Amino acid sequence: TTAFLTEEQAAGIASLLPEGTRLSKAFVAKEDGWHHNDFHGLVDGKGPTLTIIKNTVGYVFGGYTDISWKGHGGSQSGEGNSFQFFFKDGKATKILSKGAGHNEIYFRNDLLTSFNDGIWIYSNCNTNFDSNTVYIGTDYEWPEGTDSERSAALKVTGVDDPSWAKFQCTDIETFFVHN
Repeated sequence: TTAFLTEEQAAGIASLLPEGTRLSKAFVAKEDGWHHNDFHGLVDGKGPTLTIIKNTVGYVFGGYTDISWKGHGGSQSGEGNSFQFFFKDGKATKILSKGAGHNEIYFRNDLLTSFNDGIWIYSNCNTNFDSNTVYIGTDYEWPEGTDSERSAALKVTGVDDPSWAKFQCTDIETFFVHN
């Protein structure tokens, strides 16, 4: 479990993963550091991960990928197993990848994590407002109940911004995912 999730939130996120999935701690920003090098030094090349973010508005969201992280390399496609999530009416809700051949995550040397069409978490997101969401419906489905970049940002992050819904992070924790 994380230091910042309620039991209901933790159970909701767990329900999005296959039954029998085990998690082990990979990265905790408050302990390991907020810089992209802190993140990548601990998780790169080590298999599937689940990342959970909380922003200063109090929203919890994140994503899962079975693609191993790297600090650079641009758009990455896999088998379409990656997903993002947010809480809708208190229930953990998946944002599905559009499948194999679509870009699922993005590697760049100023990012901790990036779900290509959706959540982008920048270095030192606890002290800046660079992190953002950019939902355009190209590589991931629209978050449930949304149909525009602005409505998606508001639903997922609680930030109402016509574009580049920027936010500041209070917590980030990443887990290795084991079947």
